[in-house]
Amino acid sequence: MGINRVFVESDELLKKIENQEHLTILDCRFNLQKPHEGRELFEESHIPAAQYVDLEQDLSGEVEEHGGRHPLPSIEYLEKMFREKGVSREIPVVIYDNGKSPFAARLFWTLRFLGHTSVYVLQGGYNSWLRLHYPTEKGPAQNVQGDFKAEIKKEMLATFTEVNELVKTKKGHLIDSREYQRFLGNEEPIDKKAGRIPTALHYFWGDVFEDDRYKTPAQLKKHFQALSQSEPVTVYCGSGVTAAPNVLALYQAGYKNVKLYIGSFSDWISYDDTPIEAGG
Repeated sequence: MGINRVFVESDELLKKIENQEHLTILDCRFNLQKPHEGRELFEESHIPAAQYVDLEQDLSGEVEEHGGRHPLPSIEYLEKMFREKGVSREIPVVIYDNGKSPFAARLFWTLRFLGHTSVYVLQGGYNSWLRLHYPTEKGPAQNVQGDFKAEIKKEMLATFTEVNELVKTKKGHLIDSREYQRFLGNEEPIDKKAGRIPTALHYFWGDVFEDDRYKTPAQLKKHFQALSQSEPVTVYCGSGVTAAPNVLALYQAGYKNVKLYIGSFSDWISYDDTPIEAGG
């Protein structure tokens, strides 16, 4: 599995497990409306030897005035957390959620941002694994220990300052991953203000999937064909979670210069003087 590869198939993962290859498997199933559901599902059934990573407890820091609803924790916290999940830099990591979900993508981005080069998402997620009747375990995760140390890839992260500059200069593409009605500003069920960041184009995150699977590279190239591959692409959503599938899909489509605005719209509107657009 090479650095430019994003996905692994269930049969390939099963073969690696059966051959007892060195591998770290991370389960990050989650429900934004029911935060405890993911861990409960994990303890009911998971891929053998998997560890559970919680979006809010493990991958998100404390919510403050700025930074959005799911800000990154400190690098030191993330290093410690990943070591406690058995992550080491020299051992490949396979991540899964239910399939058509944003959580594996957020975890994938986080590990790649921290410098782990052998990180992959299970294509089709746990739903695909179950449909194939592959082996599962139940109960809490085993105690493990890795030696992960971060090597930050700053080029993968867009800060508020960088997005503000992008809006002013229009040098690069800015894409909004939320539902179309939120993009238009017609409804806003979560954040305190409605609308979008000016200059943003709409690419709903769910459109990169076909059933539980990410679409093929050819399909994704066609999906993003209006975006120049020579220009940087910055992706956002409400809080840096549902934007992540678009980041993976852009990688699959051949885009190299892709950034995640981790604070996203919830960070953007935390500043009083930032402009907001609405309408078509």
